[in-house]
Amino acid sequence: MGEVLYEAIPVNGALSAAAEPPRERRDSPTVTTKAPARRRPAPSEAPAASLWRLEGIFYDEANPLAVIDDNIVKIGSRVGGASVVEIRRDCVVLEQGGSRRELHL
Repeated sequence: MGEVLYEAIPVNGALSAAAEPPRERRDSPTVTTKAPARRRPAPSEAPAASLWRLEGIFYDEANPLAVIDDNIVKIGSRVGGASVVEIRRDCVVLEQGGSRRELHL
């Protein structure tokens, strides 16, 4: 950890990424995100299945984290009346009222 994979350098007054592409490291955690929605639907138009919005996952076996509805959560956290019971590389499992729901990126 702490290794710079790429850095921004000034070019004609603007910033651009250095030519070297990021290198993958096996010992580093996995960060998965998706682009934010353009607009949030009004509560009346939101489908029942989308009570929560999964925005990203920072997966590390020892301490996985996720971003749900603009909040950073870990296993055991509560979000919108549900408990975070599992964080995987590509989804988060929530439990509410004895039922479980998977949120996928």
